Amino acid sequence: MHTTEHEYKRLLTPEEYTTLLTKLDSIAVCRPYVQVNYYYDDEVFSLNEKGETLRVRQQLDKLTLERKFHRRYSQEGERICEEKSEPIQRLPAKISIGNQEYRYIGNLVTTRRDYTIGKNIVSLDVSYYLGRVDFELEIESKEEVVLPEFLREIMDGRARPDGKYTRFVRALREMEGK
Repeated sequence: MHTTEHEYKRLLTPEEYTTLLTKLDSIAVCRPYVQVNYYYDDEVFSLNEKGETLRVRQQLDKLTLERKFHRRYSQEGERICEEKSEPIQRLPAKISIGNQEYRYIGNLVTTRRDYTIGKNIVSLDVSYYLGRVDFELEIESKEEVVLPEFLREIMDGRARPDGKYTRFVRALREMEGK
């Protein structure tokens, strides 16, 4: 399946996360779950350098191969990218695209709380990777995101384009001293 994704992302402090959790729980129904992203790249992280992500996402017993590419940003910080996904049966050690081979480099575990607000999916994430924990707000839509006022105030020009994979690679490079 090939889609275009529109999203805002912003890292949160633990206090901002708790405040938003309380607010969102009071206005929308939550769908909580755990997902694992298994990341693939080459030795020099060429996909990350191009702003691409290649991963297998696991939710319960389902695996989906996903590739995000053609990433661009609006002036307001909205991230727009193309995404291809397909279900797979097992977690591969390597993935080939064209004549390039990408190896498994690590994973990130996220506890996610999804809320549907209008045409948006608003997600509160707590992600665990490489001995780190971070808190994130993601607002996603298949069309242009329209933010409710309280979320516009939270974003307040502070949408952060760094996704989970970029943060994962940055932490991995720090660990390796690169």
